Amino acid sequence: MVRKSFTLIELLIVLSILALIVGLLISIIKPAEIYKKARDNQRIVDLNYLASNIKSYLQEIINNTKDEGLRKVFISEFSKRNLPYK
Repeated sequence: MVRKSFTLIELLIVLSILALIVGLLISIIKPAEIYKKARDNQRIVDLNYLASNIKSYLQEIINNTKDEGLRKVFISEFSKRNLPYK
């Protein structure tokens, strides 16, 4: 008797083994944590960009302020800020 196809039991066993392997690989890789770290890094980059732009804007205000007293206030307040974000 010559068999030319797989039986249903053989196919189910192979599929269950593949499902088990895929489940193990997904639990090892942990894609959610990878995406979480990537999002956190992108947020830090965005905050640094925003902080840099705020710093440039404040520096422009300081440079263009004609009132010397107001300029001293801007400089003293600006020097207290830790920019950019870390």
